[in-house]
Amino acid sequence: MHAFILFTIAISASVLGALTGIGGGIIVKPVVDAAGLLSSATANFLCGCMVLSMSIVSIARNRKGPKPPMKFVAPLAFGAAAGGISGNLLFGLVKKAVGNNHLVVLVQACVLLVLLAGALLYSIFKTKIKNLHVKNIPVILLSGILLGLISAFLGIGGGPVNLVLLYVLFSLGLKEAAFGSLFVIAVSQTASLILTIAMGIPSFSACDLTAMILGGVGGGLIGSTVLKRISVNKAEIVYVVMIVAIIGICVFNIVRSAR
Repeated sequence: MHAFILFTIAISASVLGALTGIGGGIIVKPVVDAAGLLSSATANFLCGCMVLSMSIVSIARNRKGPKPPMKFVAPLAFGAAAGGISGNLLFGLVKKAVGNNHLVVLVQACVLLVLLAGALLYSIFKTKIKNLHVKNIPVILLSGILLGLISAFLGIGGGPVNLVLLYVLFSLGLKEAAFGSLFVIAVSQTASLILTIAMGIPSFSACDLTAMILGGVGGGLIGSTVLKRISVNKAEIVYVVMIVAIIGICVFNIVRSAR
């Protein structure tokens, strides 16, 4: 039953994550924390496995669809890989310093809430915000490092932070940004998981891991198929509704963990 619940959460989140480009981890992590299904370290690891499988499937399925300029997205992904390693190390340091799973969840939920609030504000006021056409590789690399650090520390894969940065830096449309975001997620999560395996994998059930990966693959297949058929306006509505819902879950996690 435990594995089935994780599978249901993973496939639902991965469908929405593949559809909007936010990866699914940003949905699964706060939901799993709210339900108390896994420890923070195990949730980070399993979410990373799920997000990686989902992003690879989604990229493969949408390889012929709208794409961002890879000469800029590639260095962003490379920076995210370096940031993913740094974020993983930072999570280990915070977990060791805090020594309490509830406090770790509280810290992650607070950081995620701030990021989501920023993403929501951007979605509301994006018509009034001037996007850029950045071509400076060092700036792109630094942006990627920041993305990877945040996503690995929070165990979310990247989420709306990727999308907002791709919108702002390169003035991309939703579908182009979604593909670019998933590409960045795949690269950064690969680096992060390699480091986790090298440093020591947290304890987990093989059934839970299988359920999360299958949910990621299944969600990636379904979400990428829907993405080809759905209009940009509808995809944007789904994105905003998701952000609002996840903000609500984060507030719940903060209130519960602070008690």
